[in-house]
Amino acid sequence: MIYYDKLIESEKKKIKKTNEAFGKEFEFVGHIYNHLLILPFSTGKLCDDSDINAIQIQDAFRQYIYEVPFKIRSIYKLLEIANYADAAILLRTLIESTLVYKFYVYKNDGDGLSRYILRKSGRSIKDIMESVLPGYYDSIYASLCNFTHGDIFAQKIFRSNVSAKDTTTNINNIYHKWFYYVSNQTISIIPCIFDMYDVVFPNNTISENLELVKERRYVVDTILKFIEEMTMNDVEKKAFYHYYKELINRT
Repeated sequence: MIYYDKLIESEKKKIKKTNEAFGKEFEFVGHIYNHLLILPFSTGKLCDDSDINAIQIQDAFRQYIYEVPFKIRSIYKLLEIANYADAAILLRTLIESTLVYKFYVYKNDGDGLSRYILRKSGRSIKDIMESVLPGYYDSIYASLCNFTHGDIFAQKIFRSNVSAKDTTTNINNIYHKWFYYVSNQTISIIPCIFDMYDVVFPNNTISENLELVKERRYVVDTILKFIEEMTMNDVEKKAFYHYYKELINRT
C-alpha cells in the first residue's frame, strides 16, 4: 500500500495548498451552490397540461438544473486535489449541455429539444454551438475536448500540474493557471443558467425569498464584473472571455 499511501498524502498536501491559495474562490462558489440547489424546488406553477411544447422544455430543463450543482461540486472537488485534467472533462460536459439548452430554450422549441435528447434531430453539437457562439466550437470547446479525447500534451501538463515550459512532474504540485482555466469557465456560465431558469419557469418563486434574490444579484453582478474586466483589460484573455460575455445574451 506504500504507493497508494503516497497518493493520499499528496492529495492532502494539495488540498491544503489549494484552500490557502483559492479560499475566496471556494467561498464564492458556495453562494452559487446555495442558489442552484433550491432552483428545482422553486419552479412555482408549471405550464398548462395542454401546452406540450412547454412541458417538453420544463421536464428536460428541470433534470438539467437539478444536475448542475452536483456537476459543479464535482469540478471543484477535483480542482481541490489539483486534478485539473478530469475537472476539464466535467467542465466540457457542463458547457455542452448548457449551450444545448440555451439553443432550444430561447427558441422555445420543445419538440426540437426532445428530438435532440433522443438523438433523433440530426443536428450536431457543432451546429448548435455555432448558432449560439460562433467560433466557440473550434477554439475553446476544441481545447476542452483534448482532455476527453486523450491528447497527450494536454494530459501531461494538466495531470502533472506543471506549465508548458517546466514539465517536471511533482504529485504535490498545484498550479494556479490550470485552476483558473477550469474555475473561470465554470462560474462564467452561471448568469446564463439563471436567466434560462426564469424563461423556462416564469412562475418561479425565487422572488418571494429576499435572501435568494439578494444572493443571486451578488453572484451575477460579481461574475458580470469579472467578465467585463477580463474582456477589456487582459489582452491575452480578451477573445476567451468574449464568448462568455456573449453567452449571457439571449439569442
